[in-house]
Amino acid sequence: MKPIKYLIPLICVVALMLGNFGCDNESPEMAERYEINIPDHFPDLPIPADNPLTVDKVELGKQLFFDPILSKDNTVSCASCHNPDFAFTDFSRVSRGVEGATGERYSPAVINLAYSNSFFWDGSNPSLEEQAINPIINQLEMASDLADVIQKLENHPTYPQEFQKVFDGPPTTDRLVKAIASYERTLISANSPYDKYVQGDE
Repeated sequence: MKPIKYLIPLICVVALMLGNFGCDNESPEMAERYEINIPDHFPDLPIPADNPLTVDKVELGKQLFFDPILSKDNTVSCASCHNPDFAFTDFSRVSRGVEGATGERYSPAVINLAYSNSFFWDGSNPSLEEQAINPIINQLEMASDLADVIQKLENHPTYPQEFQKVFDGPPTTDRLVKAIASYERTLISANSPYDKYVQGDE
């Protein structure tokens, strides 16, 4: 009886370990990494250890960037003020938010922000993740409440499954901004006249 007595705890530990491994299919280690084609004359792309770039996360972030669901009245998206047709900025002197609210500053381009360590014109945010929150809650921009945004994402027909696939969990504010920031990190400009000159085109 003694051998069986001692084997029972061991069997339980092994079963628990196997169960944990089985539930970890969507861990960052298993997810497909997103590879960015960065020119040789660019520095290495800094990526936070707690927010690695993955293919599915970047795709989710892109959907959120272009989706007006993040705004109070579902009319304004990140891309409304950072339009890819205008180098991810705005054609107007100041952008307009929900219900026609007029912003106070020109929308800066979001290209090459992966190399920055301060954001907004006043440098008030230290990371892409933190800066992603401000336009959502700014009353002159999206004018949303974060709890309401998460509720809308939870009630959406596809977003809950997409968050589950990427983060192995439901939509949260932290996961929302990590997805958006991941997409923004991929917006690298490498074809300017300067880039062409450095690469040998005189």
